[in-house]
Amino acid sequence: MDFVEIGSLLSGGKHFIIPDYQREYSWERLQNQTLWQDLLDLMEQGKKHFLGALVTSEYDSQDTALAVLSPDVYHVDESDVYHLLDGQQRLTSVSLLIAALDREISEDCSLEPNNKQELNVQIHELLFDDGAMDSEGRAAPRLFLKEQSGKYYYKEILKIHAGSGADGRYKSVKNMVAAFEFYRKSIRDWNDSTDSKERYLNYKKLLMTLKGRVQVVDIRCSRSMNEFQVFESLNGKGLNLTAVDRIKSIYLSAARRSNVDGATKWQSIYAKMACSDAQLLHFFTALFFYRSGKRISRIALPEAFKRMTNEEYPHFNDLDTYLQDSAEIYGSLRKCEWANRQMNEVLSEFVELGQDQIYVPLFAAAYVHKESPDDLLAVAKALLTYAVRYSVCGRPTNALDSEFSKMIDLEKERATSREIVEYIASRTEKDDKFEMDFKSLRTKKASFARYLLRKLENQYRLDEDGNGSPAPEWATLEHIIPKEIDYEKWYGRGNEPDQAICDSYLDDVVNSIGNMVLINRNDNSAASNSDYRTKLDIYRNGSTKVKDYGNPAGTYKLVSLLIKDYPDSFDHRDVEKRAGELARKAKSVWRIQG
Repeated sequence: MDFVEIGSLLSGGKHFIIPDYQREYSWERLQNQTLWQDLLDLMEQGKKHFLGALVTSEYDSQDTALAVLSPDVYHVDESDVYHLLDGQQRLTSVSLLIAALDREISEDCSLEPNNKQELNVQIHELLFDDGAMDSEGRAAPRLFLKEQSGKYYYKEILKIHAGSGADGRYKSVKNMVAAFEFYRKSIRDWNDSTDSKERYLNYKKLLMTLKGRVQVVDIRCSRSMNEFQVFESLNGKGLNLTAVDRIKSIYLSAARRSNVDGATKWQSIYAKMACSDAQLLHFFTALFFYRSGKRISRIALPEAFKRMTNEEYPHFNDLDTYLQDSAEIYGSLRKCEWANRQMNEVLSEFVELGQDQIYVPLFAAAYVHKESPDDLLAVAKALLTYAVRYSVCGRPTNALDSEFSKMIDLEKERATSREIVEYIASRTEKDDKFEMDFKSLRTKKASFARYLLRKLENQYRLDEDGNGSPAPEWATLEHIIPKEIDYEKWYGRGNEPDQAICDSYLDDVVNSIGNMVLINRNDNSAASNSDYRTKLDIYRNGSTKVKDYGNPAGTYKLVSLLIKDYPDSFDHRDVEKRAGELARKAKSVWRIQG
């Protein structure tokens, strides 16, 4: 174990490769800001800065990472290559900062050519090893990154990779783009002198600080040690690794024991979740809820997965087949890509609701009824009504698990879809309570309110003309009585409500479902905090024409009804009355199935 300056670490013959079980690049703005500020402090104080530990193991070309570029391409001596078990986020971020400095220097037209070349050469030594070349004479990078972040790093930052670019959907790519641009802007803002020599000296000072004052502890493990065990012991306390990181490590370890390229297969699972760690976590939560009939905490998920891997699927191909099939089902639900138009319409409503828990019984239903589209659709519709009424009635989310357990038990027992729908209906809030709670609904969650109003809007259209033409998807949420109300302006002098009503106006009146409509964005901005008469004019005539939809009254049924029913004034009493009208309609929108 040695204290080593970053300059010595990167300018020697060493190369570092990120193992395939490691997470992708995950540093965000806060971590990058901290590193940058530390560097600024170092330049002022003249001290050394301890960045942390780098834990490495000896390289083995037989079980290396799925890197975008391989050390073998550059004929790098194996003894100079190390797997980076811990510290990859820090080392990658430092490399991005160095690359950002190089880019700023290269594009700085004010520098003398000799000064620019001097700095570029020193930076080149930190990012590349001229002692190891590929067949075209290009120097090997110091850092071999993996998967999507590697594609971006080599192609867009180092400019050495001519292959396909990175997939911008990946969070790691977004993080890397943001980090690189943050460092470039920070360097640019910091070195704002107009004097060429001063700019050169500033660049040099920053480079020397990076090379000579930033230290790490270099901890090296022998090849005989199990990398996965080291990785788990370093990160298994829940301080650095997420549940998904640990599950991935277990999965890749199983793949390696079977001499299978697990990294590629893991990427396939990941892609099925729309390249989202959050959805991947939800997937494993739903999977194990389905398997055990109860919720497993995030902390317990990795151990449950390890037991399943060791006891039920000792052969990796069987494990992978099970996970790929399950992920395909769950991913299709989350991405609304089921092979059925009506089902996808229902799934899109689940997305709008934003209630992740409902995907547990939905996944169970899809797992059982995937070959029976009509049966699955019936269960999904029943679950949708259940979820909406549950949310409106304000029932606690911690009570959901017990109800979902029973639903899953029915699915496992191969109950008919009718039986499952009937059970869901028996647990769904009844009309009287739903209407009462809908009338009193207050919400600050715009997406939820927008969803409810859009469905109500469409029901009013259906009842009126029978075609049910949907409201424009780009509709925005308008609070009729504005959040920032001028009581005198709204009510008239001497007609303001009493103080008790005023004190709770925002929560009890403004945020009521009875105080909301959908209108076009431009009209919404124009209405803003205006008085009711001004708003009525905008509702009737619009502030501007948007596409072919025209003014709000001609576009939205709820707006035209508002104008008809409240042609002169609208206050807290009208909000309650209108909420009651919407509540009665809501019962027919979210009908109990069965």
